[in-house]
Amino acid sequence: MIDQLSALLRLAVALDRRQIGAIQAVNCEYHPDLKQLQLNLQATSLGDNCSLELWSLNYKKESFETEFGIELVPMLEPKN
Repeated sequence: MIDQLSALLRLAVALDRRQIGAIQAVNCEYHPDLKQLQLNLQATSLGDNCSLELWSLNYKKESFETEFGIELVPMLEPKN
């Protein structure tokens, strides 16, 4: 259980990399046939590409993928 919670905490820290609440919402879509979890991320501010958060997430997602046996696919949705 600690390994699973640690993997989730790493993702949470990555999504708040700048500690300004750059990511407003996260919607998850699981695709069992592809063994993928798609994270649809929504930026808080219009025009923020959240590049640091996406970089950090890609850097830290390996522990999640290893622990849960699924691929994590982040997608930044445009701010409406």
